[in-house]
Amino acid sequence: EKLDSVTYAGRHGVRAFKNDRAMQVKRSLPSFPLAMWSLDGWDVELFYKSTRGGKTTYGHRVTMVVVLDPYFMYPTGYAIGEEGEAENSGLITRAIQNALRHTEELFGAMYQVNQIQSDNFAKKKMMSVYEIAGSHVTPAEVGNAKSKPVERYFKRLNQRYCQLCRNWSGWGVTSKKTLQPNGEALNRYKASEPDYTGVCQQIENIINAERAEKQLLYVGGFDKIPADRVLQISRQQYLMSFGSTTGNRNLLRGEGLTVAIDGRKHVYDCFDLNFRKYASTRWEIRYDVEDLHTVVATNEDETLQFILEEKHVQPMALVERTDEDNIQLQRIRDFNALQEETITKQICAAQETTLSLMESKKELEKHQMFLLTDSQGQHKNNRNHFRKAIEGETISEVIKNSDFDIENEY
Repeated sequence: EKLDSVTYAGRHGVRAFKNDRAMQVKRSLPSFPLAMWSLDGWDVELFYKSTRGGKTTYGHRVTMVVVLDPYFMYPTGYAIGEEGEAENSGLITRAIQNALRHTEELFGAMYQVNQIQSDNFAKKKMMSVYEIAGSHVTPAEVGNAKSKPVERYFKRLNQRYCQLCRNWSGWGVTSKKTLQPNGEALNRYKASEPDYTGVCQQIENIINAERAEKQLLYVGGFDKIPADRVLQISRQQYLMSFGSTTGNRNLLRGEGLTVAIDGRKHVYDCFDLNFRKYASTRWEIRYDVEDLHTVVATNEDETLQFILEEKHVQPMALVERTDEDNIQLQRIRDFNALQEETITKQICAAQETTLSLMESKKELEKHQMFLLTDSQGQHKNNRNHFRKAIEGETISEVIKNSDFDIENEY
């Protein structure tokens, strides 16, 4: 007992020493939303059964990643792994993507969080994703579970929801045996375990219940965010970072950009006049499978990026046309009118420049192209007179200083 602090690390490990004997840091929860997110993976304490090759096995658990906002312990984002899928960078990315989408659902726009607290899983690979979703990234110290609010949140979900289900798998392996579920009962009722789809539905119900309980309080705290801490993410930034691709490149046609996504054709177009300047460019489409109304088109080196909208489908019959149809039709008409006006102005400007150039060098040009002689049969003298215009004199000055009668002789 006298040498407990000396021997504790040797008897229980360095992590236990840091958690139980080292001085702890006392922290307060954030006072407004989007101050920080804490994320981690969790093997959900709910069993499910799996049938493959005519054989059914029991006692499987699914992995999920939760993105938690400690302000009212609100689950901002989550992602559930496939059957047999362990925690990986793709699953973490999907959870962050879900969190960003949810900010748009709650606040009307997509927002970046001020700080992301992650664990050290695939830290190097995930850092680029974290830096897009969060202004600052602070990985938790290895083995220091106390610093991550999400760890305590998993305990809450386990105790409040999972423990009430018949397919509850119990606590961690280090927990007391007396706190674990009845093994005989689990074996007796194993046939009633849900399959993978069923356990995913259980998890979604848990997250939806948590969100429903806390959502009003969470959204109500948005006004507390300092003005300089409101970090909005544009749709273009989001899709360039998290968007999926088809693997193909598409050309712009008259009807728009036709893209096949999951076996279904979608037609997109852009109301930016500059987009139609690159008719020969092959575009890669970045999209969010959860929201296909807008996508980003980018060229090969990503120097060009445009937001595209899915084309509105107009009914042929006037009697079926709605107010929204009329609005969308007028948008196209206004765009075409603006495009024609812009092109006309460009043509007029080019025409004026060309006419001005031709006017200033008209005689010079003709004397170079053709052997046009004057009434005395001379050609070079007249050509040389007009060549002086290039050297500084205007055409009018050349004519004035010469004996050439332009009105009567040419």
